[in-house]
Amino acid sequence: MYKIALDISWERLKTLTDKSSFEISFMGDSYLIDEGSRSISSLSCNTPAREDLSVLLLHYLLSDLKGIPPLKGEWVSFKDVPEGAFYYSAYRKRAIEPIIRKYGNNPDAVLDAIGRLNAKRINIGDIGLEFNVFDKVPVVVSLYRKDEEFDADANILFDANIAEIFPTEDIAVLGGIIASAYSYGL
Repeated sequence: MYKIALDISWERLKTLTDKSSFEISFMGDSYLIDEGSRSISSLSCNTPAREDLSVLLLHYLLSDLKGIPPLKGEWVSFKDVPEGAFYYSAYRKRAIEPIIRKYGNNPDAVLDAIGRLNAKRINIGDIGLEFNVFDKVPVVVSLYRKDEEFDADANILFDANIAEIFPTEDIAVLGGIIASAYSYGL
């Protein structure tokens, strides 16, 4: 499913640098990207990265080699990225609802993720945690407690520069990976 995106990314990488290997930090793990063997593996457990994650890592590396745009200091949701509103229903099922299922009844439990994700608490929602998924790519997970009027809710927010780093599909994949990390402790 990701073969074409991977092939294109490997070819673009060759045009940007003569370097053949790179180490990228992502959500507390380090990954070795080896252009020669066209492989990406986790350094912590020496396993190959899944294809969706491999595309995300390569796209980040390509953006980083060109220069990650400066942070804009404005948080946006997936709905705010190009075509995000159109795909929001599927994104919500993939990225938001797992977080709500895990923490909706006890949003304070998300605070356990602070150490694991090297996050810091911020003042967004009832509970907001900010962390860097990649170097220079901050993300916020915000939770909202259930009350008399509203059900529990959550959101994943990105700096407004996110669409300059990743295409919309990558942002959706990133949201799903973040949801997995929060929901299943991966």
